[in-house]
Amino acid sequence: MTKTAFIQGFSIESVSTTNTVTGYCTINSTETIHTEGITGMIHFQVRGRMASQKEHIVTLELANDMVLNSNETYTFPFSFTLPKESIASYTGKNVSFTYCCDIIIAITKNDSNLVDRNVFAKIKAIVTSKNEIKTTHYFDLVNNNTAYEVLEIKETFFLQTNLLISLIFILIFGAIYSYYIPEFNTLYIILGVVLIFLLVFVANQFIKGALGKVSLETLQNDDGFYCKIYKTKKFNLSNQTLYYEIIEEVTDSRGSTTATYKETIFTSPKRPLTDFRETSTVQFDYPENKNLKSVNYKEVSIFWRVVLEGNYYGTKMKYSRVFKVLKN
Repeated sequence: MTKTAFIQGFSIESVSTTNTVTGYCTINSTETIHTEGITGMIHFQVRGRMASQKEHIVTLELANDMVLNSNETYTFPFSFTLPKESIASYTGKNVSFTYCCDIIIAITKNDSNLVDRNVFAKIKAIVTSKNEIKTTHYFDLVNNNTAYEVLEIKETFFLQTNLLISLIFILIFGAIYSYYIPEFNTLYIILGVVLIFLLVFVANQFIKGALGKVSLETLQNDDGFYCKIYKTKKFNLSNQTLYYEIIEEVTDSRGSTTATYKETIFTSPKRPLTDFRETSTVQFDYPENKNLKSVNYKEVSIFWRVVLEGNYYGTKMKYSRVFKVLKN
């Protein structure tokens, strides 16, 4: 008796502005087979340097009690709507977002012995104990009909810790401390580490006070967004430039220790701040890649931040502020 094999296809045709996805799948059977039903299971998957995630999105009822005649190709159109906050397909250095559809063909009990199980190892399909044939089809989901929309805020910048200055303080204080302590033992070492951390903190707070405060206001416009910078009178960085960057951050907590991986996936051109007395406004364009909106999904985030860079007595200092960008 000839065994039955299946040939399947899956295709996305369009994604509307309201995140309605349309497409179709095809099934061809080499022999006539009776099915109890054909179902599509749409999933969102996250993989990378962290615990993988798989989230069920929607179930598609494609057919019920259907006979698949031999060597005849059947087309099953489908349509489903994703939530507005859905994440677009993305492949980064430490993480990827993708979608897949499990097409499940439920074979009637009388025809289950007709299925050629040896074929499915070649096409990565699974024959379950319920006489179901499951084939997984991966696909990219990108909505090119939506645009970026910056979330308008007015917030204070954060001064990023300067590692060079911190290292200099650690080396100088460490050398002086090691010279004057009477003996090396655990108590003195612990005391020295605590004092070094306190010194670095105080030094950075002093620099922060000496530099003064600066705040950011983000404003939406048609082609991009504005960054309006406000400063206090004593703000005294020189050679100031402004830019924004998009950062991918992944936290891996699978082992006994937690590791965090960061990757800058986009950096805008740097814009000098000229005639910067009290305020300065800079216009930025959005990146050409339309699928880098702000994301915060479990152990993964993609975030945008503005960076104000300048010199303080020959040392490069950076202020930064995270802001949110959505898709409308």
